[in-house]
Amino acid sequence: MIGWRAGLLLLLLSVSATAVPEPQEPLDIRLTPAWNGYIHPGYYTELGVRLIASRGGALELRITGGDSDIHYSAQLDADTPLAIHLPVRPRAGAPLLVQTTLSGSTPLTREVRFIPTRTPLTAVTTAEGGWHEAQQRPTDGSTPLSIDPAALPRTAQGYQPIDLVQIGEESLEHLDARQSQALAHYLGNCGHLLLRASRERAQVLRHAAGCGGRYVETTGKQRQTDAVTAGEKPFAVAVKPFGDMLRLLLPDPPRPSVQWIITILFLLYGALLLLLSRTRSAVAVPLLFALPTAASLLLSLLAGSPALPRAASWTVMEQDDRVARFNLLLHATSGAAATHSFTLPAQAALLPLLTQDEALRILLDKDWPAVVEMRADIAPFSFREYQLTGVVTAASPLRLTFESQEVTIENRSRQRSASALLAWQRRVYHVPVLTPGERWTPDDAAQLSEHSPESRILLSHTEYGSAALLLPHDLTRELLSGRQITSQGWLQVVAQAETSSE
Repeated sequence: MIGWRAGLLLLLLSVSATAVPEPQEPLDIRLTPAWNGYIHPGYYTELGVRLIASRGGALELRITGGDSDIHYSAQLDADTPLAIHLPVRPRAGAPLLVQTTLSGSTPLTREVRFIPTRTPLTAVTTAEGGWHEAQQRPTDGSTPLSIDPAALPRTAQGYQPIDLVQIGEESLEHLDARQSQALAHYLGNCGHLLLRASRERAQVLRHAAGCGGRYVETTGKQRQTDAVTAGEKPFAVAVKPFGDMLRLLLPDPPRPSVQWIITILFLLYGALLLLLSRTRSAVAVPLLFALPTAASLLLSLLAGSPALPRAASWTVMEQDDRVARFNLLLHATSGAAATHSFTLPAQAALLPLLTQDEALRILLDKDWPAVVEMRADIAPFSFREYQLTGVVTAASPLRLTFESQEVTIENRSRQRSASALLAWQRRVYHVPVLTPGERWTPDDAAQLSEHSPESRILLSHTEYGSAALLLPHDLTRELLSGRQITSQGWLQVVAQAETSSE
């Protein structure tokens, strides 16, 4: 009797155990790196994150392991997918760690690994049927990547690993608004595009591209990838001059640094000690005790108010372009531990120039990609530097023409022009102020520019056989907000002696 009851009890327990479902995670996360996971070390890429929760709540997402510590926050609704695409810059050989936390749940951590390569990468979209199969067998040593149009990046930074994009009319029609904007930034950054589309569509893309549209080419069905080589990486075109040169253009500090003030105070204190040892002055003794107190108050005041950040920008465009490639150096320093906060344009790439003890913090919220906040922690008596690169719309008030080895500058605006420089025939000329409609051509009597950091950079970045104008053009207020910055900048307008077109 006892054995029968025990068997029945075991049967009931087994049935009840199988009837209880195992607990499931309330949050499902899928991670998709762009370009099938391939990256070029030191360059940005894009990471797609798709989230869906069985219940609503506040979401906190954190990405670590790269050169930035990215924080994203949003409100998730139950059973409603959320897809975000984030620019990331992985470190060589290190995975990214993605941690997601839904309010009231334990954090989930996922790992993303990338495939670093030094060979050029060619992206071929898959919406054009057999065309991409004929095009993805390059003989120039590049690595072909077959990409669905829906997987193309939605951030400008996401195109940095790619040396050449092959795309057709059908793929262009499938792009959403953010993908189209990212592709426009790629073209504005002189990205190389091999296009199978109508001549009219190709002409529209050339007009929207940088470098005079020379890197937008059309192809027939039999044309091979090696017929259009990527050459220099498009991103390298945009970041000239680099941070070392831009440091020469930084404005002078608005006030003496704390280190200099400490040095001066020590010298004054030593002078008072010397005066006291030689004389019995009644004034020297009170000053001897008052000086350290005053110095402490002064240094605490200076430490409490860090020096203003400084910035220098250099923007480059060709004469008939509608977009320009900019490069901005941001220098932040402090006499004490401080945190600087800036709001950045979402489509700009941010590069720390110096080895940082801590990763840069990037804060994103529900308004991403409209709002990006950067925070930088600065140790006492130290500084941090960052390089910001990207594409902006621009127009020059002066028109530079270069025909038959003769340069002409015309003021096409309705205002008097600002002072400018002209680089031509390995010389830098001072361009006088021009009234509306006035023209100027350099001759033997033209005034040569004095040697300055901007004139040296202009000359070193003007290719032989071309001419370039340099105008005052500070992008800092347009690109950075959040605090006051001392800045200056220039716009370089390039005219080619001969242009080629299809």
